[in-house]
Amino acid sequence: MIFAAFIVLHYKNYKDTEACVKSLERLHGIEKCAVILYDNGSNDGSADILKEHLKNRNNVRVVKSDIPDGFSTGNNKAYEIARKLSPKFIIALNNDIIIKQRNFLYILNQIGRRDQYYVIGPDIYAPMVREHQSPLYEKSPDMEMVDRLIEETKKHKEDIRFSAAWEQNRIKKNKIKRFIPAFVIEIIRLFTGNKKSELWKNEVENPVFSGACIIVSDLFIKENSKLFDPETKFYCEELILAKRCETNNYSTLYTPQIKVRHMHGKSTLNAYKDIKDYLDFRYTNMLESYEFYKSLIEGNESKNGK
Repeated sequence: MIFAAFIVLHYKNYKDTEACVKSLERLHGIEKCAVILYDNGSNDGSADILKEHLKNRNNVRVVKSDIPDGFSTGNNKAYEIARKLSPKFIIALNNDIIIKQRNFLYILNQIGRRDQYYVIGPDIYAPMVREHQSPLYEKSPDMEMVDRLIEETKKHKEDIRFSAAWEQNRIKKNKIKRFIPAFVIEIIRLFTGNKKSELWKNEVENPVFSGACIIVSDLFIKENSKLFDPETKFYCEELILAKRCETNNYSTLYTPQIKVRHMHGKSTLNAYKDIKDYLDFRYTNMLESYEFYKSLIEGNESKNGK
């Protein structure tokens, strides 16, 4: 039995994946862990580069898939491999996650010994945009909120040119933001009324986590053959996982005691030359996933006789 298995979904951007692995290698206790890199159908030679660069790492395994499986299925295939190692924890990471907290595994173990949680989410900080990205919500969105998210996404998709211009402007602002002192950004937010959520500052039980880093304990691993079930191709995995935990009465915990850094979503964006194509892909899959999540809520309500 190993302490933890890290599963990292790789897609084309091998430099980000390699940086992620190097950050894991610096963690105290990493020798008691396994790292599984699942290449999600890159077909650009990047998986072979990773295999060559990491061939001397005894606890790192690169697994290739010829077909892009999507986020849920790719993670589930890596989870299936990790589950056979009988770890105490499985830690699913985006390939652009960096862990600088050297005692990350020690603190995770302390939390695991203290309480019986099925799923644990860390503080996810994105330095490029200076935002804490988890939890997404304090609790699972209800039908009213999902309908609102669907309508907003439809509007963005219908006016893709405006959405593309807005996205490009947002990217430019984020690049500039990196050079502005943090206290100045907070003053600007204060005066513009654009106050960010402070949900990340304290522990929250049973929230919706960001999918960039999700940790499941042996309690979850023993009962579930899949990490994400039912599967969507892209988006809303976090909402579905939260609803699944809620349905099964699984206790979950967001804690700022453990921290990771999110170097912010390059893999899917890098696959598209035109930002309009990327946004069309994003909004199409978001709408499909929101409708699927909505069907889960409707199913639960009918079971409860509502």
